[in-house]
Amino acid sequence: MSDELLDVCDDNGCHVAEATRSEVHEQGLWHKTVHVWVFAPGLGDGHVLFQQRSAGKDIAPGMIDVAVGGHLNKGENPLAGAVRELGEELGLHVPASRLRFLGVRQSAHRFGQFVDREIQTVYGIVDNRGLEDYSVAAEEIAAIVHVPAGDGLELFLGRVNRLVAPVFYSTNPGNAPATGTRVLTNADFLPSVDGYFARVCLAAQHVRRGDADVLL
Repeated sequence: MSDELLDVCDDNGCHVAEATRSEVHEQGLWHKTVHVWVFAPGLGDGHVLFQQRSAGKDIAPGMIDVAVGGHLNKGENPLAGAVRELGEELGLHVPASRLRFLGVRQSAHRFGQFVDREIQTVYGIVDNRGLEDYSVAAEEIAAIVHVPAGDGLELFLGRVNRLVAPVFYSTNPGNAPATGTRVLTNADFLPSVDGYFARVCLAAQHVRRGDADVLL
């Protein structure tokens, strides 16, 4: 994991300093990241792409999280960072015009010895390809999952305790099948206190209906 230089900000997102990635996490400094949600309204009743973080991650290894997420480099524009991360993590190289701004979110979590305080600029993109058609960065991502938006909403609102979703594994030890289905519970997903994943699934339903203005 590279120790790149990041912009440090206050809790309003105003730049105050620079620090390395490790310093930001060790000291619990606010910094800027991007999230990109990939909506597949043409698959089934509409799916949302999630990634399972690799076991080698220093923060939340193995947890299921946003399809694409990453730190903004020092001085990097959020939209440019989102386009870059899409290419790096999913092999999805697209013009910035395909991304839809969904909002800005604050997130603060303690993960073991680290405190991760992020101001996240969130985007969405429509892409109906199958899981196996992405070029997944295996060093970053253990698997990608297509969660049906309706089932995901029920799970994240606590109305059901599990769902079944298609999955593609970026590595398959022992020649296990690379694709299949998987039973998921809330415990498999990165925790949040603001109903983030439920709101994303609701946004996916709005996208499928063709709504022009979708915000989280």
